[in-house]
Amino acid sequence: MTFQDVFQRECGRLERDPLAQKSCATDVTEEARRIVIDARNRTAEFAAAMRSVLQSLQAMKAAFLAVADRPGALMQHNAVSVPA
Repeated sequence: MTFQDVFQRECGRLERDPLAQKSCATDVTEEARRIVIDARNRTAEFAAAMRSVLQSLQAMKAAFLAVADRPGALMQHNAVSVPA
């Protein structure tokens, strides 16, 4: 979905009032920015938490598997295995 799609959905009904349409476009832009900032913050928090978990697991002298339930998240990480 593009900005134009969202703009049409949210502001299309105002096509006869250019001032209202401009105000609506500003509102849509601001909301999109808030959504992006929130998503970046949540992603950074998740990545930091995952790094912390993996750093804690590095102290283990065994292999391990970490599975995340988010698309694009770390799906597998192997620690140093215990020598045979």
